Amino acid sequence: MGERVSTMALREVCSSEEIAEGQHKLINHYKGEIGVVRYNGRLVAIRNRCPHAGAQLLLKAVRPTTVAACPHQIELGYQDGVFTCPWHHWEFDLRDGSCLADPRLKLEKFPVQETDGKIVVEIPD
Repeated sequence: MGERVSTMALREVCSSEEIAEGQHKLINHYKGEIGVVRYNGRLVAIRNRCPHAGAQLLLKAVRPTTVAACPHQIELGYQDGVFTCPWHHWEFDLRDGSCLADPRLKLEKFPVQETDGKIVVEIPD
């Protein structure tokens, strides 16, 4: 038997101006909902599903995370942004999709590009 070859399909999400800094756009795909986020000037595309328990991640905005500095003081820690699960508050690194609490868990990410005023995501068929 031959191996099944996975192909990628380009899917136009929206025009560039439709996703402002800190905003996101969701698209429906037969494999599930995909979210495209612009944060710190960078575009990231993920499956809008927490790999831990299946919650929709983009119910909350991407944000920096906080760390305890000393008693009664909180500082911004991880500046590159995290996706936070609304159910259990697990945080996922915006850059590579890994879970800060358990790096074995990762978000499913998709290649995304911005060209000629359009945002396009590569999604496997």
